[in-house]
Amino acid sequence: MKLLALKSALAGAALALASAGSLAAEFTMKLSTPTMNDVNVEWMNAFKKGVEARSNGRLVVELYPGQQLGSMARTVDGVLMGTIEAAFVSSGFLVSVDPRYQIFDAVGIFDDLKHGHSVFRDPEVAKRLETFGAAKGVQPLTTIVHSPNVVVAKRPLKGLEDLKGMKLRSYPSPMQIEPLRDLGASPIPMTLGDVLPGLQNGTIDGALTANTILTAMKFQDTAKNALYLPSWPTVAAAIVNKAWLAKLPPDLRTVIYEEVRKADAYAAEWGEADVTRSRNLFAQQGGVNVDLSPADRKRFLAEVTRSLMPVIGKNAALKEDYRVFNAVAQKHRKAP
Repeated sequence: MKLLALKSALAGAALALASAGSLAAEFTMKLSTPTMNDVNVEWMNAFKKGVEARSNGRLVVELYPGQQLGSMARTVDGVLMGTIEAAFVSSGFLVSVDPRYQIFDAVGIFDDLKHGHSVFRDPEVAKRLETFGAAKGVQPLTTIVHSPNVVVAKRPLKGLEDLKGMKLRSYPSPMQIEPLRDLGASPIPMTLGDVLPGLQNGTIDGALTANTILTAMKFQDTAKNALYLPSWPTVAAAIVNKAWLAKLPPDLRTVIYEEVRKADAYAAEWGEADVTRSRNLFAQQGGVNVDLSPADRKRFLAEVTRSLMPVIGKNAALKEDYRVFNAVAQKHRKAP
């Protein structure tokens, strides 16, 4: 009896091990972002949950928020080299991968997160996005409107005139650098992790960044003044290594694409609420939120658009992207 029981136990253990082995991860996807407690991380959590559940554990998604794998530039290089499967960064940090990523820094295309979601899911735009980064061996995983851009600074900010002479952190995109320069500021491209130290040690006077980042990274302890810039949001884009993606079985690639769409829809809703929540929290914690006056708003949109035209005109593909994105944005824009 004891021998029979032992054999049964061993058989059961072997069956359990075999079952566990069948569920062991066959593929791992490392996904990095520089941010914390924001819409990028919410998107990543939703994506991970959906992919791992539907793949029955065959594909494990490892999340690395808060620059755990390095700066935006470093993680983008990691995706290009294949040491990281995917990176979720500000689109301006992908201009070195494909100059067409500059299009997301054009003023006046995106009204808010939900409008951006509609634009990015439009078939005409989605088809164009498929080719971004192809020459470098990567492809878009997702692209979302993250949140409104603000200039955050220690000094009080009342309007555009206050930007003159300021050393401002920008993204490394000509579509942001040139407009800031034309507004009288001195733009300094800088990754997110260097912004707070730069404000603290005086390397920069202020920073162009997403409004939700202010509270997520506790900017109010260093810089309490936030000037909101209309129709010029931060766009976050995730790229994935094409060679790694090609190694996946077709069913897992399908799971990834479908869970991206689900995470996009969730992030659009969550992110819209987070924009308002972050603005209110910044004020509650001692920050000062300032919107441009009607006159400054009109001037800002006109001057930034004028600054962008020479940059757009230098690249035929970018020029066509600008035309298409504007047309699609208008199609999805609510009537006043």
